[in-house]
Amino acid sequence: MMARRWSRVISRYPRVVLLLTGLLAILSFVAAVAWLEIRPSRSEVVFAGERLIQLKQAYRREFGDRDGIVIVVDASDLARAKQFVSALADRLQRIPEPIAELFYRVDPGPFEAHALQYLSSAELEKLRRKVEDHEALIRDLATTPGINTLFVGINREMGEALVGHFFTGFLEEKKSGRADLGLLNSLLRQLDDGLSGSRGFASPWGEWLGAGKEPVSEGYLLTEGKRYLILLAKIRGTTEQTLVPKRESIERIRTAIAELGQAYPGVEAGVTGADALGSDEIVTAKRDSTIATVLSVGGVALLFVLLWKGFGAPLRTFLSLAVGVSWTLGCITLTIGSLNILTAMFVPILIGLGIDYQVHLLERYGEERAAGHTPRDALEETFRTAGLATVTGAATTVVAFYSLVLTNFKGLMELGFITGSGLLLCLGAAFTVLPALLVLYEGRGEARVTVRSASFLGVLEGWGRHPRIVIAVAGVLAAASLTALGTVRLEFNLLELQAEGTESVDWEHRLLAEGGTSTWYGISLARSPEEVATKKARLEALPSVNRVQSIFSFLPKEPARKRAAIQTLGPPLAKLPPRIGRLEPVDLEGLGATLERIRFKLGDRERFSSASDAELEEGRRLLDALRARLKTGKPAEVRQSLAAYQTALFADFEKKIAILRKNLRSRPMTVADLPRELTDRFIGKEGSYLLRVFPQGNTWGREAVQEFVSEVRSVDPDIIGDPISAWEHGRNMEKGYLLGGLYATIAMVVIILWSFGSVTHLLLALVPLVVGAAWTLGLMELFHINFNLANLILLPLIAGYGIMNGLHIVKRWEQERGQGSVIANSTGRAVFLSATTTMVGFGSLMVASHRGIFSLGFLLSVGVGSILLASLTVLPSLLLLLSSVKKAEQVKEVPEPARYAKGSLQLSQSGVKKDAPFDGGA
Repeated sequence: MMARRWSRVISRYPRVVLLLTGLLAILSFVAAVAWLEIRPSRSEVVFAGERLIQLKQAYRREFGDRDGIVIVVDASDLARAKQFVSALADRLQRIPEPIAELFYRVDPGPFEAHALQYLSSAELEKLRRKVEDHEALIRDLATTPGINTLFVGINREMGEALVGHFFTGFLEEKKSGRADLGLLNSLLRQLDDGLSGSRGFASPWGEWLGAGKEPVSEGYLLTEGKRYLILLAKIRGTTEQTLVPKRESIERIRTAIAELGQAYPGVEAGVTGADALGSDEIVTAKRDSTIATVLSVGGVALLFVLLWKGFGAPLRTFLSLAVGVSWTLGCITLTIGSLNILTAMFVPILIGLGIDYQVHLLERYGEERAAGHTPRDALEETFRTAGLATVTGAATTVVAFYSLVLTNFKGLMELGFITGSGLLLCLGAAFTVLPALLVLYEGRGEARVTVRSASFLGVLEGWGRHPRIVIAVAGVLAAASLTALGTVRLEFNLLELQAEGTESVDWEHRLLAEGGTSTWYGISLARSPEEVATKKARLEALPSVNRVQSIFSFLPKEPARKRAAIQTLGPPLAKLPPRIGRLEPVDLEGLGATLERIRFKLGDRERFSSASDAELEEGRRLLDALRARLKTGKPAEVRQSLAAYQTALFADFEKKIAILRKNLRSRPMTVADLPRELTDRFIGKEGSYLLRVFPQGNTWGREAVQEFVSEVRSVDPDIIGDPISAWEHGRNMEKGYLLGGLYATIAMVVIILWSFGSVTHLLLALVPLVVGAAWTLGLMELFHINFNLANLILLPLIAGYGIMNGLHIVKRWEQERGQGSVIANSTGRAVFLSATTTMVGFGSLMVASHRGIFSLGFLLSVGVGSILLASLTVLPSLLLLLSSVKKAEQVKEVPEPARYAKGSLQLSQSGVKKDAPFDGGA
């Protein structure tokens, strides 16, 4: 009755229907453009009242926004890397945009008077022995500084086999008393670099003065493994509410790195950090999505045109769908008012499922018109048959999405409401806009909406001659595929979703490979130094924690005991002149003679038994090269180069001696002595102390982050940070989908059972979904694709396809009373067309380099394809078997004339009349 009334309204007033629906679509679209907000922050997918969000807000009040950009520089050549970092920092700070704050170096000044307190007791004892053993050489260098004095002293100590290790990475004193080549080779190497002008000056005195520790190694920020230098930057205008900062700002930083790299060949540097990772991901995803959209639209349009032999039917279908999407935008604007990173996915979901409603109705309408029915009668029969199945299928899918509203995750709740409402509105457009367009089209004359023969689907029905074989093969494949349940998992690692070769991802992997370093870490707050010490000790005792950093990490340990050891340096230093003497001019002849004597000593292999053959050969090669330079070079130029190097070398020597003397008078260092760039980062505006908790493993992975979060929360339940946020958001999404899936399953079973009134038909309608899902799991295992936070969002869409297919095919079987074709008709065509268009549309995503987008396209294509195959093979085979059983029963029970009767459709003057419903053997 309802179908008849609605078909009459559409037939009589198509223009009014189109006017009203079109006007509402325009108003909805205009409202969305004017007022609908896009909020891409990840914080928008959780409730603002959640404890984690409150803790993050409290942290920002104390410490401000984090450093979203991390510039990493390879420090394989530390001296050259420091020069690069200084030059890069100067260049970035001179650019008006984009840097709001840059932190790359701690002022070493406040540490100089306390430098030796950072050494261990063993290192202090070693330093004392060095100073005593080389007292004569140090005194000579302080009295008559110069390169000649230095090499004469080295030659003398080599002759006595007493040369020691007091330069950075140079000689170690051996119990055997044999001489080592570390000092000589290193000094020769630096001289060669200095004379050739290939590198700037690098101090060789640091280890001698115990200045090798990070806080006083010129203040540059080194990673835990000392392999990389770090620059931390905040982009101007970046806040927690902005997922991706200005892309232009990040590109300016990368451009500056590339330009500077030309002056520092061989120095590698790159940009990573939360903001860079997010920006790179969006850029890659946008590029991939653009390419995929072009391929998708072109592919789907071509498919529609080929199957429908023209442009009219595809155009009407897309117009109807566009109206439904516009209504949805208006609905979102009036209710929620914004979209987040999850709900922004509603459009492809609506297109994927909403177009099915149009396809099923249009295909059935074409079949009815081809059978000779009038437009109004064809509409009525379409509404009564395909329309009923479409409404039932839509209801199950809508309820599936609405069930997400019952979860406790804001992103999923909004996604469920928006998509569920959107599907209802698209369904409404399919029952208003599309039929009105059909009536107007056919009202122009003799035009008639027709469909192509569905004979190509009859090939699949040929398999129906062997339904048991089809079912058996399908069952075996499904059983084999279900073994993947133990291997296909939910992947939390967001790095693995990004495109291979992405700069920010590559540099993040480099930091992780070093161990103990990552742009991800936990943040714990303490109210007092005592609480800091307690938390730090407990956190560092956890297996999943690599180290804990606080403001007190920058203070020396056991300062009182170390000061006593430092005082033992007093007597040797007291013998030095108050001021370093004037530099002696470089004596090229004297230097050449000294080098000749040193070269002669290198011929005595026994004297250097502790050195390797390679070290010995390098020393000879470097000495020969320096001697050759002295002999062949222009004396004036060589003398000038050596004088410049000598000036830098002994200016640094004088500075280091001054630092040693300062340390003799220093007091224990306190937090008040630390530079402000450190205290501002570790002590909040209201006096809170910050602890950075670095994980032991790669916390981008599920198992590692779960262990890390569980363990650190056992010490501090209020700890925050990227690993904790990622774990909570991922876990809440997982729980939301599981809970939503449970609610959706219950609701779908109830709706389908209500629609059919038969448990048998319920189970039959679920066959494509169940079998297709099993096959999909097997294919995911075969191609090594896991569920992840990108493709998980489309599971309801895949389930919707399975339910829609099952409902339409079983409903058609009912209408044919088990006698006619199940799929070689408009129903089969609609099932095939809706699935193939979705596979073509979303399959285009597999051209993406972004692995998350690729997995999304793969899962949807494989899932829908598996469900389609099950719909066209397994379900018809089951229906054929049930029909055979029913026929056999009817042969026994029904009189002879009735054995050949079957349900039919008969037209009367008043409309369409149908025989009693076929129960399908239920």
